[in-house]
Amino acid sequence: MWLLSCDDPICLGGRREWLKPGSEKLLGRSGKNQLPDVTVITNGTTTISRRHLRMFIRELAPGDGTRLHIRPLLKVLDAGGKYGTVVNGVKVPTKPEPENYTHNIPMSEEQRKSLEVILTSDVNELRLGKHNASFWIKYEPVVLSIQVRSEEQSNPSIMEPYAKKVERAGIKTIPRWHETTTHVVVPKRNGYLSMQALINGRHLVTEKYIDAIAEQVKVVYKDGCCPLTELERDFDKNWPNPVDFLPPQELERATAPDSAYQPDPRRKTLFNGWSFIFCSQKHYTKFLGIIKDAQGKLELFDWKMGEAEDLANSVRNRSNKTKVAVVRADDMDDDFVARVEQLLGFKMLELGDFLQPILSLDLTLLRKPLEGSGSNIPHKAAVYESPVRPNLSVVAEEPSPSPPPHPAPSSRPARGRVRISSS
Repeated sequence: MWLLSCDDPICLGGRREWLKPGSEKLLGRSGKNQLPDVTVITNGTTTISRRHLRMFIRELAPGDGTRLHIRPLLKVLDAGGKYGTVVNGVKVPTKPEPENYTHNIPMSEEQRKSLEVILTSDVNELRLGKHNASFWIKYEPVVLSIQVRSEEQSNPSIMEPYAKKVERAGIKTIPRWHETTTHVVVPKRNGYLSMQALINGRHLVTEKYIDAIAEQVKVVYKDGCCPLTELERDFDKNWPNPVDFLPPQELERATAPDSAYQPDPRRKTLFNGWSFIFCSQKHYTKFLGIIKDAQGKLELFDWKMGEAEDLANSVRNRSNKTKVAVVRADDMDDDFVARVEQLLGFKMLELGDFLQPILSLDLTLLRKPLEGSGSNIPHKAAVYESPVRPNLSVVAEEPSPSPPPHPAPSSRPARGRVRISSS
């Protein structure tokens, strides 16, 4: 979305102006008899002309809402003001005959094109007249990653119902995570896409958020004024607050206030110095982006091809270089799990155990000691602390307890060699 702002809070009333795709905006100075065609009014300076700068925002085509590389083309044109316009440090051509106080002098199509300047940067600085404050036209993408089933992600029409609501406003809707994602649309808080959003400082919202945006980009007639959307009238006031659309609390194991789900930049390095050994290829694949985005490492252990002692030894061999957590497979034998936990002195993780450490930034929860194990690995209750806490503290790895001197023989037959693969 293209947004216009000014360093001088007086000029635009301290607001940002949304430059709607398919519209033409005329920026000019306010006056005693306000010109009716001026849609963006500035205050506080006489070196900005009554008609100073025209902005043309191209309309998007159907289907553009799912194409991340396409954005509305934006062109600016100096309307012939006395003191001119500078865009990104370059003085732009000026209309030969200025648009005076009472009427707009038309130009031919050829003449207009020769004077237009296409903005290709995400951030563009404009100096109007001799005003000492800069105007800015910035492109701020809004990309909604919508949770769908894996088998539906390749369906080209799966996004159509969502795109039809908001794509004409320049908002993107995609069926997967992307580095440009700004919001994830999910039905619950404890899912793979939700956790990836939390790690990357993105908002979690429900589908009602899309409906709320769609309502704000509808053209509305008010008080006999020209037709405008609510976002054009006041973008910052009318843009829906994602906090109001957080998915409802369900059966998550995590207990944290709603404020804990808001973006927190510390999560981007949350798993730095940690390795996670997964015992399931499915879970390894699902958590790959989550762990890597938080600067952690993953390994895969085929538990059906090895013994509990093999897995425990793999953890110990890595513990002198990194902190290690182990994630059990859904179909793992209870006896196998119990034996691994007995050897390590701490519990293996289940999928539902990830959300609370991510929310609370308490990594001791990744290594919960067994009751009565005598483990000296520290553990504390999970209490969410607000993002004002200055430093992210990661508990130092303590030596894993040694196995019993005479371990009971395993009842499971040998299953061949162990396969460890790293990412």
